Amino acid sequence: MGEPDGDILTLDELAVYLKAGKRTIYRLAAGGEIPAFKLGGTWRFSRSDIESWIKQQSAGSPERATNKASNKASNKASNKASNKASNKASNKASNKASNKASNKASNKADWK
Repeated sequence: MGEPDGDILTLDELAVYLKAGKRTIYRLAAGGEIPAFKLGGTWRFSRSDIESWIKQQSAGSPERATNKASNKASNKASNKASNKASNKASNKASNKASNKASNKASNKADWK
């Protein structure tokens, strides 16, 4: 891949531009941590948006700290809701199986 030279960068071009791995760029884009959009299922990046994002990444950037905290809270809430739903479904299936076995044993005892 050559040096990026357009206003819109591909994932490969951005990886070269930022001197980062393609997987890292993909993870950042998928997580909404870097400005990106999809075109035909492929990530694309605006050079001007990336340059602004780079400036915001300085250690003293209050916007970065706010966004990071907001993303962390959002991810935590999302994971909590997902886990709750998953546990509820798992418990329901487990209870159903347990009740079925218990009822079967109880019915068997009634016939004796």
